[in-house]
Amino acid sequence: MHRRGLQRVADRATSSYSIRCYSTASSSNPSPSSKLKKRPPRKGVVGDIVTDRLVKSAAFGAKHVPQVESRERNKARRSGSAQNAGPNSVKEPAVAYPVRGGEYRYLENAIRRANTPGNLPSPEKVKFVTTPESELDELQGFAVGSDVNVESIRSGAGSFIEMRRNNQVIHGVILGTLLMDGMQQIISLTNTGEVIDHFAEDVHFSIPDYVDKDLITRCTIEFIAENEHQIAARVRALKKIRELERRIEVEFNRIAPLMNNAYDTFKSSNPSEWAHATTSQIATLVGPVESLSPVTIIAVHKHIMQRSVHFVANQSQFLATHLFWIRPQEQIDDLAVVEDMVHRKDPLLDAFAAKARQLILRNREILTSTSSLPPAVKPQPDIQFTDQEKVIQAHRQTTSLYFIHQTLPMLPKDSVFEALSLGSGRDSGRPDKTLSFSFKLDHAGEIVDYKVRAGLIRNTHIVKYNEMDAALGLPRSNLYSYPFPGTERDISLRTFPKSDVTNMRTLHFLAKRLLDARLRTDALSTHVRDVEITMSPRPPPSNPFDVSQPIQSIGFPTLDYRVRDENSEFLDSRGVISEMMKTASRVASRFFRDHNIPAIRRSAGRMTTASEETFGDLLAIRDPMGNIPYVDLVRANGVFPAAQYTTKINGHWQLGIPDGEGYTRVTSPLRRYADIVAHWQIKHALVSPASAPFFSEDWMNTFIVEFSAKEARLRKIELWHRANWAVKFLKRWIAHPENHKDVEDPLQSLTCVVVAATTEDRITRSFHTQVLLPEIGLRGVLRGLSSGEEVQIGDVLPVKLGDLKTGLKPAIGVVRR
Repeated sequence: MHRRGLQRVADRATSSYSIRCYSTASSSNPSPSSKLKKRPPRKGVVGDIVTDRLVKSAAFGAKHVPQVESRERNKARRSGSAQNAGPNSVKEPAVAYPVRGGEYRYLENAIRRANTPGNLPSPEKVKFVTTPESELDELQGFAVGSDVNVESIRSGAGSFIEMRRNNQVIHGVILGTLLMDGMQQIISLTNTGEVIDHFAEDVHFSIPDYVDKDLITRCTIEFIAENEHQIAARVRALKKIRELERRIEVEFNRIAPLMNNAYDTFKSSNPSEWAHATTSQIATLVGPVESLSPVTIIAVHKHIMQRSVHFVANQSQFLATHLFWIRPQEQIDDLAVVEDMVHRKDPLLDAFAAKARQLILRNREILTSTSSLPPAVKPQPDIQFTDQEKVIQAHRQTTSLYFIHQTLPMLPKDSVFEALSLGSGRDSGRPDKTLSFSFKLDHAGEIVDYKVRAGLIRNTHIVKYNEMDAALGLPRSNLYSYPFPGTERDISLRTFPKSDVTNMRTLHFLAKRLLDARLRTDALSTHVRDVEITMSPRPPPSNPFDVSQPIQSIGFPTLDYRVRDENSEFLDSRGVISEMMKTASRVASRFFRDHNIPAIRRSAGRMTTASEETFGDLLAIRDPMGNIPYVDLVRANGVFPAAQYTTKINGHWQLGIPDGEGYTRVTSPLRRYADIVAHWQIKHALVSPASAPFFSEDWMNTFIVEFSAKEARLRKIELWHRANWAVKFLKRWIAHPENHKDVEDPLQSLTCVVVAATTEDRITRSFHTQVLLPEIGLRGVLRGLSSGEEVQIGDVLPVKLGDLKTGLKPAIGVVRR
């Protein structure tokens, strides 16, 4: 089989695995730009890449430079530096040498080509900026902020950066940042001489302060240079980029033999388990990290990125963590077996495909006939998979985390852990052991005193949110709406003794003071409607782990579809509990601060707007809960910075918490591991106040890197999973109109809210934009707009559903009605 066929099989294998890590650096989605016709090579470059090299070299002279580089490359080939390059390896900038003309003139030509209106962009830029259709409308939800600390990027003008997107690698230097379509965009000069805007998430490596700030200022952040002085500055900056590229390539080739043992050195000793390591840890193969230059570290980074079969770049906060997940040896062995089968054109593959095709056809045949039945699994005894065929399937196995059909708690089910849950001892009369965070407020809602202590709670009562709202005489919460008839649930309410109601009123009174104190600051927040799905039965019948015995799934579970809207106009019971939890976390941070104990705090800086006047306008439209409409945030180009974990006593602007107080989460020790760490730290201090902290600050900082990366990854998995089930519900609603023929169909009156500027699809020449679908709590992409069709951010348009895609990255396309 052709090598490309082998890569496709291996690519499929690497796209499905238990942890489900994905990165722009290892995406297997083909870019539509690959269909574009390539321009003929220009003289003096390799292909159409303009990452040219100097003709002259102070060390070797013009005619010897290519020969030296060639020897380095041949040496690297012989030493096996290209080994383990996975099928998902991205395209690194190539080496090219101008054969005539001075260095300055050659670089100047590159700048002027990029600076001439009407010139076609380089193929590298086209591939980098073009969004593949398969990734255009992923339903990841509207995250407020970014996984990357934009503040650090903003202050990084002059940094040399490596950018990765769509299997394309581009080098450049940061010129500055710009607010565009409600997002903070980075403006960079690339190694092709072009100025592009891109996301902070595109940056995978950064070398700070590489280019002088004065030179960067003279380059400006304009996409087109306005005068000869700006062009001259960009030529000098481009020269600096090219010089560093050469140094990186030489170092890449030099360390190649040392990197061949990276997988065997850092893989897990358990052949079925994943491991992880950072770039700095892997760089110890070259030498002590403290003695290595940034050039060596980025060369190590590039080697690991090229070995995408063995190392998977963490999908979130990669720039901050430089964390790689290392594939288990068992999966590597399975992939090798499949590769060998494909290479040898093993007949076993055809036999396996025939069995799989038979099962797929059977499932399609019963899909409609059993759609109204409850879910069940039915063995297929007439089809069996051999041991060799099971290896082909191995890469398809996954493990769930927090799913709609099943919750996998952080702590295993055990009587010891179950006894830690609040209220677990209610039936037996056993008191609950607690860690209590008490506080005293003044009339302005400021904390004037606090205590943290162990305690016992007896006579526990469980009260539902709606019951507390009713007891306080509050309006019924409009938190949830049920767009699809038949999915509402009646809620029964209880009455409470007068003493309980008095306690509830006291809690509400204190929570209102806390809220008012936050509203006296410049804090604000925003929310968008979001979908929630519940399933019955839960969990549904599960598939057996024995993949040698195929099964047939019949029936479909009952799904309840509701839309959550947190833009409440009043403080309800949910708001009361939220204020108490936030204040407990403030108290915990104060305890750690006052006892000089290291702790993990969650912090976030103030939002970014185009001007202070714009920020003042947003403050003026806050509702009584401190929220602003999301559309107004987008119109104002407002950007919330990503919240970060730190051991410093930094504030949290969105929560109105100042520097010097901090915010340490402690309210969910059975759900978040960082909360358990905080509890252990506090308990140790209470029991042994004179001893050293249980966890040192160095340990905390190391833990932050790992924990924050895992948390971000799991958050994305939950978003994808919930959106996938929402799209399944929509497809089922559309496919079976007979099940709701007597009720109004909400999809017939669907509207969208435009939340981004229109973007041209370079392949279809049509326009599209991102939209909110408020009635169903999802986001989508409005497609099929013509060049003359004007839509503005905030426009509400009647639409109908178009393409619905389920799977790992679900998507919704809509068109105008």
